[in-house]
Amino acid sequence: MKNLLSSYQLENICGDKKLSIIGKIYWILVCIINYILSFKIKIDPRIKLERLDKINKGFVNMNDSPSRVLSDIFWQSFPWEKKRKILKKKFDILEIGCGDGKYGFLLRKILKKNFKSYLGIDIRKRDNWSNKKKNFRFIKKDCYKIKKYLHKKNLIITQSALEHFKYDLKFMKILRDNISKKNKIIQIHLIPSYSCLYTYLWHGYRHYNLNSISKITKIFNNNCQFRIYPLGSTRLNLYHFFNITIKKNKSQKLRNKKKKYFKKMYSLISKSFKLIESTPSFYALVIFHNFKKIL
Repeated sequence: MKNLLSSYQLENICGDKKLSIIGKIYWILVCIINYILSFKIKIDPRIKLERLDKINKGFVNMNDSPSRVLSDIFWQSFPWEKKRKILKKKFDILEIGCGDGKYGFLLRKILKKNFKSYLGIDIRKRDNWSNKKKNFRFIKKDCYKIKKYLHKKNLIITQSALEHFKYDLKFMKILRDNISKKNKIIQIHLIPSYSCLYTYLWHGYRHYNLNSISKITKIFNNNCQFRIYPLGSTRLNLYHFFNITIKKNKSQKLRNKKKKYFKKMYSLISKSFKLIESTPSFYALVIFHNFKKIL
């Protein structure tokens, strides 16, 4: 039992596949056990919790789920200009687990003149990759085979991807060992909290809390600074559960027509950004490499 507690994590099956009833029960049990075991990990004292000062909803899709809306608002509201002044460079972006590149296109809109290039890597090729865009490139590659693509990149991101990597710590160690030891680099990873265990169900391999995130941050040395933005709230999680999770068999189009539903959802989202919640819907983990100070 002692060895089990020290190792913290049981290996789970992928919840993205079509699971049998036994598979679903196994997946949930492993998630619950891992949640309990995670509290054996001490929270990294270098982690600081933050909230966004200003909220920008300019490019948000009004018909998305709460977690997706929260994520989109984060990307639009992050203080990019302040960080660029410290970097003293435009953003060279690498996204791992990029899907169709949605967040590359979003960041190009947000960063404008501060955008330099985007490289998206995913294990599965998408149809829209063939649509050539200036300073845009896509590569089909496993997330553990990205070493040579890290060169000169100063912004490394994942969005709802880390939970789909079977070995998240292995992936983070690859980043640690192969990004520049001298240049200023920012990593940003948006990951689901344990609240998603009951809101999304059978999603990816795992969820995160501050304890399990500390398992990641402790991989990196003291040249790094860590900020975590908790996104969402308990009330928003419950709203998601009662209006999406348990009604998932109802028509998406029908739900999209419910103005009352979205009005309430956005009200809860707006309120959540004024607080730092202990049970958020999502986390944004930001790692600053080789920054002497963070504005």
